[in-house]
Amino acid sequence: MVCGNAEGCIGLMPVVVGKSKKPRALKDYMHKLPVEYHNNPSAWFKQDIVSDWFHNVFDPEVRKH
Repeated sequence: MVCGNAEGCIGLMPVVVGKSKKPRALKDYMHKLPVEYHNNPSAWFKQDIVSDWFHNVFDPEVRKH
């Protein structure tokens, strides 16, 4: 999921959802990637992931501006 404003001056860190808790293909790069990674068995954006992102990423960033 990618989020930003219409002007393009504010962009939040993208969120990626996958099935693996620790994807082997990314094991050496996960901490270097500019994304927030979450996992669940279906790799869908479930309510808990979106709620966590909203309260811990989106809301604090919007309040800054």
